[in-house]
Amino acid sequence: MAIHGTAAAQPRTYPADDEVFELTLDGDAHDPLEMVRQDGYDPKGWQFTGQRVRGRQTRRFKWVAVGYPPNIKTVRAKCVKHGRVPEGQWREAVKQMFQPDGQHPRGIADPSWVGPGGVVSFPFVYSNGGSDFCWTDYIRGKGWRWLVEVRLVPKRSLEI
Repeated sequence: MAIHGTAAAQPRTYPADDEVFELTLDGDAHDPLEMVRQDGYDPKGWQFTGQRVRGRQTRRFKWVAVGYPPNIKTVRAKCVKHGRVPEGQWREAVKQMFQPDGQHPRGIADPSWVGPGGVVSFPFVYSNGGSDFCWTDYIRGKGWRWLVEVRLVPKRSLEI
């Protein structure tokens, strides 16, 4: 299992599905409601209800394809079979580290953003590199890839 380095000055291509890589994020520099503003929305009508990433952290991830689920609840159930669903703030590290692939929207199945009218959303990156929030009950289109955090478990030695 190859592990790629952390974000560098030059964006790189997305790793293949199930290939482990590292991302580094300064959670304090990426406020969840500031993400909303950067995507062109007025954050006054939004709430963030999830867990925040605090400080500078480096974690291991992989991209998974989970078919064509109808909603975020189904996506999350399929993602947890591969690891842990990370906090949506990790979208910002994805945007900085990877160049657009023109093929797959890249989602983080964290439904912690509530927009005007109570619309629950999750963050994602378009295949062209732009970012947005998607309504949790409206996951359409093909080819979604989902970010999953992996925790490498040390191998246990067996004694005979």
